[in-house]
Amino acid sequence: MLNRPQQAQAIQRYGKILISKAPDDTTALIMDLCMPPMPQDPSLKNPDTAYTASVADFAHLYTDRPTRLLYLCEFILFNSSGEISNEQLLYHILLELYLAESLVDQEQEQGVNAAEVEPQARRDKARDLLQRGWQPHMQQPKYDPEHALVLCRQHNYRPGLVLLYDKKRLHREVLAVYMEAQDYDGLIAACIQYGDASAGGDPQLWAEALEYLCGQPGDCSSAISEVLRHVEAGALLPPLVVLQTLAKNKQLKVSIVKAYVARQLQAEGAEINKDRDTIQRLQQETAAMKAEATKLKTQPHVFQNSRCAATGQPLELPVVHFLCGHSFNLRSLGENDRECPLCTPDFKRVLDIRHNMKAGALKPDEFFTQLNASADGFGVVAEHFGRGLMNMTAQSLASQSNAALASGL
Repeated sequence: MLNRPQQAQAIQRYGKILISKAPDDTTALIMDLCMPPMPQDPSLKNPDTAYTASVADFAHLYTDRPTRLLYLCEFILFNSSGEISNEQLLYHILLELYLAESLVDQEQEQGVNAAEVEPQARRDKARDLLQRGWQPHMQQPKYDPEHALVLCRQHNYRPGLVLLYDKKRLHREVLAVYMEAQDYDGLIAACIQYGDASAGGDPQLWAEALEYLCGQPGDCSSAISEVLRHVEAGALLPPLVVLQTLAKNKQLKVSIVKAYVARQLQAEGAEINKDRDTIQRLQQETAAMKAEATKLKTQPHVFQNSRCAATGQPLELPVVHFLCGHSFNLRSLGENDRECPLCTPDFKRVLDIRHNMKAGALKPDEFFTQLNASADGFGVVAEHFGRGLMNMTAQSLASQSNAALASGL
């Protein structure tokens, strides 16, 4: 009896004749040769017995019987419990067979009844195959992603393209697949999945989707309304960008734009009123602080405290009074009698905040990073402008730091 390597060589040489005369028996023998032997088999010590063939050695025998080749590859891939020889090629062959428009065996051409897998059923299996070969816990897929992309693109298999682009984190290509197919629902679902900035997504995808929908010749009012609803709910895009994009669609109903503009104006008005109240409160506090500072500089201050602010005991000479209004017995202050121990922590915290704000103004790279990542670019510019980004230099910051150190703060 021939050993496994000899059987494989014989089938490679006479396989065409064997398959034409006994296709089922020959395929069953090839399945056995391509399946890894059971680990508990004691005969595995013999290299000839442990031999495992590759599907690549026999694929050429099935050029006129693609359905049998499909069954062969499925059996080996889905029933093997050990390491499969040339597993990547097995995935490539199966994927190409799944995506083929039709699989016609020689028996079918001759009018012989044979089992045939429906095209839609095969395409459904294609996505499961791609998912099986590239699971989340895998560092590398079991197939070549670029080769799989070429096959999916060649056969216009959108589910496969979406899955592969998602695995490769090419989110804009996912949107391009839906745009090419004019699948508005899929486009919106992709934007929801990949455009959430709070989850690390790219909100710019919403702008691209809105621009695409506004550029379509047909009526996309419902899709545009859906995109606007998500954009408005998450404050993903500035209103000006949205209006500029909507203006490109001449067929868009005024009611959609009118409702959106009204809501934005109402929200902006409420925000403006809130900012005005804040400005007025801060102006009043600033005026009170200036008045207090002027009073301290120009008028005498009468200290009427009778107890030490630190211990609560009656004040006894020598006593130290601070302009913040706190009075202490000298023995309660220890060696530091120049700063109020109650007010100094808050004062130093304010100085640190001010110093950090000025130091942040000297980091343009951080400014541009936040500007590119934020959906509200104007807000980022306003924040850094308030920190002194436009007028702060390293020399001025160094001089102010030296002045602060010299004053003992």
